[in-house]
Amino acid sequence: MTPKKVVKHDKKKCEDEYKKLENKYDRLRKLDNYKNNFIAKVVHDLRNPLTSVQGYIDYILSERFGKLKPKQKKALIHSKEGLGNLKKLIEKILLLHKLQTHKEKPEIKIVNLKHLLSSVYKQEKSLFYDKPKVKLVLDVQKNLPEVYGDHEMIRQVLLNLVGNAYKFTDRGAVIISAKKKDAEHVEIAINDTGKGMSDKEQRNLFKQFTQISEESRKKYGGLGLGLVIVKELLKLNKSKISVISIPEKGSVFSFRLRIKK
Repeated sequence: MTPKKVVKHDKKKCEDEYKKLENKYDRLRKLDNYKNNFIAKVVHDLRNPLTSVQGYIDYILSERFGKLKPKQKKALIHSKEGLGNLKKLIEKILLLHKLQTHKEKPEIKIVNLKHLLSSVYKQEKSLFYDKPKVKLVLDVQKNLPEVYGDHEMIRQVLLNLVGNAYKFTDRGAVIISAKKKDAEHVEIAINDTGKGMSDKEQRNLFKQFTQISEESRKKYGGLGLGLVIVKELLKLNKSKISVISIPEKGSVFSFRLRIKK
């Protein structure tokens, strides 16, 4: 085969391979669109009926339909809690869907981090009443500078991290801390004295629909979306999550935000 024929043959082969890849990409893109439309529809169709059912349970618990027996009241309260957990899972799926389809855009503004951390602390403190052996502690540096970020996204990150620490900690403390790390950044950390993780478990932390172990999935439930959402939200705020964990000792999840100039 002459050099010209070789070049012609190779060019034709490359064009054929390119077309195959292009067709595969188009099929994957269509499948991805189907998946996104399916998730959006399912979440919408699940969320509305759940809201209605929860409303009826609240109405019955108010005893406007008549006096409830203690056992009836207890059963309804358990049902309400279960519905609440299911709604949270649905909201997480919806939020992750929005993040991955770029429908959630950050509004980067000046954030008073001290006020935000105090608000999250007050909101989450009641959660720890069910675990008397675990304390929620707020440790914020004096004169903490304001930072740049999306206020609601940072709030969601903090709520997810504190909730995660609460779930895996049975004794000791969960500490929300913030301090000036350097001239340009404030570091926020959620430190817990929970079960900790091995290196292998940490590698699976940010994979969606993945729990760190089968034992954790059975004991704590959930879909394994919280930390995936944290990672995506921080990415939109030009930050990233860092993890230090020691089995049976605890974990530290931290991230940095830019100081207001």
